[in-house]
Amino acid sequence: MTLSAFIQDHLDAIVTEWETFARPLPAGRTLNAPALRDHGREILLAIAGDMQRRHADQEGARQPQDIVATEEPTACAAAEHGTLRPLAGFDLVQLFAEFHALRASVTASWLREGPAVSGPSSVEELARFNDCLDSALARSVHRCADEVAASRDMFVAVLGHDLRSPLSGIGMSAVLLAKPGLSDEARQQAAARVRRACRDMNHLITDLLEYTQTRLGSGIPIDRRVCDLGPLCGNALEDIRAGHPGQQFMQRLSGDLSVQADAARMRQVLSNLLNNAVQHGHRESPVTLTADGGPDGVVLTVAHAGDPMPSDLLQAVFEPRVQAPDTRAEGHDLTRTSLGLGLFIVREIVLAHAGSITVESSTAQGTAFTIRLPRARD
Repeated sequence: MTLSAFIQDHLDAIVTEWETFARPLPAGRTLNAPALRDHGREILLAIAGDMQRRHADQEGARQPQDIVATEEPTACAAAEHGTLRPLAGFDLVQLFAEFHALRASVTASWLREGPAVSGPSSVEELARFNDCLDSALARSVHRCADEVAASRDMFVAVLGHDLRSPLSGIGMSAVLLAKPGLSDEARQQAAARVRRACRDMNHLITDLLEYTQTRLGSGIPIDRRVCDLGPLCGNALEDIRAGHPGQQFMQRLSGDLSVQADAARMRQVLSNLLNNAVQHGHRESPVTLTADGGPDGVVLTVAHAGDPMPSDLLQAVFEPRVQAPDTRAEGHDLTRTSLGLGLFIVREIVLAHAGSITVESSTAQGTAFTIRLPRARD
């Protein structure tokens, strides 16, 4: 049996073994099985077909300069894989590790066949397989690098745009305040605009610094003390109501809501989730905040009745620079960052509390973010 035929006959077993290899990767631990196997079958089938064509044509190893330029089916599946992996939190190192795991899975399965695959022909088969897989890897890395570069460029552009907006407001207010004979009411309005602009810039800079701090490996610092989340929920709702008087909000509290937590950080979590719900929820439907205290901990849920998230976005919504598209004809007038860092920071704060956060989204139920915070163990 040729290796290409072996891959086709043992496809499911190889993909399962590959998933076992890939699961320990940092980004792999957060993905479900279908997302982790993304394009695995298609890449293997394309590699098998590529091997058969090369064998039939008696084609030797490709020249290095031709690897990325190839437009074979292998490249199509691999390129799509490289496009989507950054959205799931994979970097180039993890993408390389994925293909290493794929190579190891095929090779281990093939060599377990023993004498049936031994001899010079098996060496040629493995060489042909490695050549085809390297072609797929090169195309996937090429596309992944392009996506990462484009994402970073967009990140910088959005940062510049979002910082320029409040700066423009401050500049216009300064011009207005310099006019002689300005009424007290106009002066108060200008001062209020300056305060809002400073607050917006502070939020942007704070998110950026915390994102950088997390990427450097130090994580988001927290100061855990005994904290009652009930009043904290009420304060967060009071703040969001003040900024969005036209939006309906509901609150449901039950049980013992006292936990060991950083009150300021948890308020930041609730603020980010509530702002996200206002942004993506339907204006005519209420945003709901529930908190339920049980024997093992507290469960917080922020839900809205907006359009459901695409399934692929659910896997990546907590990754930095990832944002759900706003599909409504008329969006809310929001004071928020556009850097795609809000939910990432929420996740990092929750993880720093040894908690967990999940999201569910459907047409019938809407979208709900659920946080589980454990009680401190004696």
